[in-house]
Amino acid sequence: MGDRREPASGPAPPRVALFTNNYLPRVSGVAVAVDFLERALRAAGHETLVVAPDYGGEPELPGARVRRVRSIQLRRWGAAIPLPLFDAPLREVALFAPDVLHAHHPFLNGEAAVCAADALGLPLVYTFHTLYESFLHYVRLDFGPVARGVRAFVRRFVERCDLVVAPTEPVRRHLVSEWGVSVPTATAPTGLDPERFSARALVGRGATRAALGLGGRAPLLVWAGRVAEEKDPRLALATLAALVERGRDAGLVFLGDGPLAGGLARQAKRLGLDGRVAFAGFVDQERLPALLAAGDVFLFTSWNDTQGIVGYEAWAAGVPIVAVPSMAGRAVVDPGRNGLLAGAEAREFASAVEALRDRPELGNAPFPWERFGPAALAAHWRGLYAEAEAAGRRSAAGITARAARVPGRFTRRRAPLVGADSD
Repeated sequence: MGDRREPASGPAPPRVALFTNNYLPRVSGVAVAVDFLERALRAAGHETLVVAPDYGGEPELPGARVRRVRSIQLRRWGAAIPLPLFDAPLREVALFAPDVLHAHHPFLNGEAAVCAADALGLPLVYTFHTLYESFLHYVRLDFGPVARGVRAFVRRFVERCDLVVAPTEPVRRHLVSEWGVSVPTATAPTGLDPERFSARALVGRGATRAALGLGGRAPLLVWAGRVAEEKDPRLALATLAALVERGRDAGLVFLGDGPLAGGLARQAKRLGLDGRVAFAGFVDQERLPALLAAGDVFLFTSWNDTQGIVGYEAWAAGVPIVAVPSMAGRAVVDPGRNGLLAGAEAREFASAVEALRDRPELGNAPFPWERFGPAALAAHWRGLYAEAEAAGRRSAAGITARAARVPGRFTRRRAPLVGADSD
């Protein structure tokens, strides 16, 4: 087992094993969130281990301890499906000697986390990143019975954890009031690196707008994310059309790529918006802040995000936000301070954009780095891990006995996932 050092100032920070189905070098919301958390924890003195998919010969990340799980490669999408049933990471996790296990998905490596928690007698934390039933259209299963089954699956997983952490307070309340989650819940945002949003990183606003071919447009609207149905990028284009109809010399840039990009470009041409719309394609994390800062107003149109990290990134870049009143929108936007909420209709969005242009004080609140910086995030998670350890001691007295009976293999904890009843 790993060594545990007790500094003179007190107990060492808990050792944390993070289980994820998405991780670098793949870029996704969860992968970026897990990477940021791992680096923040490590900088704060925590020992960490990441259990993640094997994408096929990727170089390991400097300083990070990663156990890659044998995976099915989905090279077309730059993704991989980990196979913990065939490549169980329990031995490596046990040798690491964690104090707490932290799952970021309810299946695959998330299930491995549950089994490891049972076998090792450790508390299990789960971050609720995703409303999975909102993405069933990608596998052509977006109909009622399947959606209810997916929700039941996730609910059963949640009830096997010692602490469930939502990225925002609206999502936490939803889990408690709508899902009936009975285990302890808390909130923790995905942090942001202030260096990415320094004055140095945000220079060149005029040059960036000119490079996009939209230098003279005002207001310049910015939309960012996967250009796909669940993000509703069409509302952004319709908002631009409404502003132009009102006589505004507006422009719009889409940051990201996805299956709707080609159709949106054709629709923009049909609407006579040539020269007003730019498609920047996929944007890496380093370039994103400057591109966000080039805009006058950021449009957040997704109803399915649990957190909308790109909204926080726009705020950190100094751009006011107009958002639909989704769970993520209500979490990001403090109306009248960093932007406005608007109904999912183009004229309402256009009116909100005009209000922010006419009254800048409605959207110029400074970003709260005291909540989102890496040191603050690590300190917050240290408290949450302590809460999970306390909850585990209170509610799972039988886990240690079960672990003693099965020290070398995975077991099920609380309730099996298969055959979960739907609501």
